[in-house]
Amino acid sequence: MEAARGKQRVRDTGGLWLRLLWLDGELREGRKVTPADLEERFEISRRSALNAVAYLKDSLGAPIVFSRDRRSYVYTNPTYALPSVFLREGELFSLILAEQVARQYLGTPLEAPLRAAIEKLRRYLPQKASVHLAAMAAGFRFSGGSGLEAPLDVLMDLERAVRERRVVRIVYYTASRDDTRERAIEPHFLTNVSGDWTCVAWDRWRNEPREFMAARVREHALLDERFQRRDELTPETYSQHTFKTEHGAAPYEAVLRFDAYQARWIRERTWHASQRLEELPDGGVLLRLTVGGEGDLARWVLGYGSHVEVVAPPWLRERVRDQLESAVQIYRGEVAATATALRLPSPRP
Repeated sequence: MEAARGKQRVRDTGGLWLRLLWLDGELREGRKVTPADLEERFEISRRSALNAVAYLKDSLGAPIVFSRDRRSYVYTNPTYALPSVFLREGELFSLILAEQVARQYLGTPLEAPLRAAIEKLRRYLPQKASVHLAAMAAGFRFSGGSGLEAPLDVLMDLERAVRERRVVRIVYYTASRDDTRERAIEPHFLTNVSGDWTCVAWDRWRNEPREFMAARVREHALLDERFQRRDELTPETYSQHTFKTEHGAAPYEAVLRFDAYQARWIRERTWHASQRLEELPDGGVLLRLTVGGEGDLARWVLGYGSHVEVVAPPWLRERVRDQLESAVQIYRGEVAATATALRLPSPRP
């Protein structure tokens, strides 16, 4: 066992279920686990450690054995996942939403107490506590969401599919092509961007990773078929170059020059994990990002109007310029005609 893992002890307030969750997670990640590791991490007796392993095997049907070659417990079936009845779905899903609330307050004074409270709830679920979304909603207000409503049953089944490595059949509407198609997906994780829930999954129809907005799933069915997780679709690896929702085929460096006025707000936030800021003599800043995709970034840049200039790459600069020129044409003479046709007040001179 690595020294760092050995030092991370947990007060065993969650009981048996917390030990099983940790044990299951370690085995699915291929890490070495012995009864001594359980004893040390949870500060329990050898008998309690062995009881946890026995419960996982006998009561939950886990294919767990002790490998003498590895000197560790292992799963003989790598696709095994804890049964859904082990955790109450509503409670687990509520906990995930609560963690999303905490992410909205990254870097603020509210972040630390929110995360501390959520960690306490995590240790006690499901026996002693649950997250009440109605009560939480009374204390928080979020603005800027897209307003697209994702059905709760779709979100919960996608989360369950992620947890149990289950294939999902969906009938999905693709807005960019105005097309509805049935496909089978392997959900790897859920993410929330500006209020929209998106599932990152392996699309068997295209044979490549894709993002699916939960609100655009017209029909869905959770299948019994299991899948093997792909290393490239972990949240950390896949999201490394993602900007908002777009992943892109290959990352590139975007260089954006913000004027002195807008630079005040650009300096305040972390827009992407790869960002680098360079101060300019006129009070502005250069923002460098290594990202994939182009649509979300271009739309984000266009939102700053004349306060930002795309320095590189050239093709992104051209795309933003073409969009701005097209927008200008709308306001050069055509506005008055449009207002007349719609019987709107004439534009101010």
